[in-house]
Amino acid sequence: MVRAALDLGCCWMVLLGPATESCTYILLAPALAWSLLETARTPRARWSFGLVALAAGVLWTCCVAGWFPFGKALRAVGLQPLGGLLLLAGLSVRLWSGPDLSSEEDRPAAVSVEGVPCEHNA
Repeated sequence: MVRAALDLGCCWMVLLGPATESCTYILLAPALAWSLLETARTPRARWSFGLVALAAGVLWTCCVAGWFPFGKALRAVGLQPLGGLLLLAGLSVRLWSGPDLSSEEDRPAAVSVEGVPCEHNA
């Protein structure tokens, strides 16, 4: 849940920040990379993987376009905010599809009271 808050917070800062520059979109890199890995390995919501992969493609296009003279014109079209919106949509689909209890991270921890282990009925 902490990672979800970080991912959504980064999207919020980039998309609704007061002065978003091209270099600010690096804040999306950890959320994008982790979301690509997580949505590719879990079959929870295929829409989520599609949106995150599309966001990665759009943001990668903006990065590669910076190597060429037409890069400023391409960024002026607004592809970076579009990539951020696609990532936010992919993160939202992943969060609203419910927790995946097959992964160790989302599974509730077992609690022990005075050395006697207790198991959750999930």
